[in-house]
Amino acid sequence: MHALHQTLIVLHFFGLALGFAASIANLVMFGLIARAAPADQAVLRRFPPKMAPLAEIGVGLLWASGVALVLGKWGGFGTMPGLFHAKLGAATVLVAVLVYLRWLRGRAQAGDKQAGSRIPNGVRVAAVLASTALVLAVLSFK
Repeated sequence: MHALHQTLIVLHFFGLALGFAASIANLVMFGLIARAAPADQAVLRRFPPKMAPLAEIGVGLLWASGVALVLGKWGGFGTMPGLFHAKLGAATVLVAVLVYLRWLRGRAQAGDKQAGSRIPNGVRVAAVLASTALVLAVLSFK
């Protein structure tokens, strides 16, 4: 069982790294797009939609490994401290924001410029939620 728990923790941290890497990459890219020449913007705009699924995969890994760890290693959600439940709240809202961003991406790819213009702010909100969940997780498992 120890090897399974360690594997789940590795998957959990891999999901964390993947989610944050994709999120930070897109935040940097949005800054570059905003300052780029119009001709360059069209090329640069192709990057964020390619990175977004990586963040979704990372969050999926976090949820799957996290639930498995809570149930298998710590005996269920009822045994977890209050800050963990706050972290879970931030992670749940993060998933809702990711679903909204996926919907916006679909609209933007269909030509809806207004939907596309909302994506950078949505990514910023997602980054704040992910950071909040991370801080609360660290405080939960001190």
